Amino acid sequence: MFGKRGLDFHDKIHARAETSVEENHETKSVGEQDSFEQETGNSQCPVGWLNALCQDVMHRVAAEGSTHLRRVALTVRFADCETHSRGHTQPSPA
Repeated sequence: MFGKRGLDFHDKIHARAETSVEENHETKSVGEQDSFEQETGNSQCPVGWLNALCQDVMHRVAAEGSTHLRRVALTVRFADCETHSRGHTQPSPA
């Protein structure tokens, strides 16, 4: 379920890890998701709606002020539950 980090999480939860769980960390990824409540007639996103979703991500990035951000992702779900996710990861922080 948690991929290659699953064993590490398990050990930390059961106090068997050499390192502790940290509350504060630098954000390395930011994303937004939204759903169409009604069918759009096709699986194409209205451009204005998608632009607004991208603007939300940009505002969150600016508000975070993170110097370690590497990944940005968007997820769109249509009324028929068809889901599309797109993301981009930089090789090093921006």
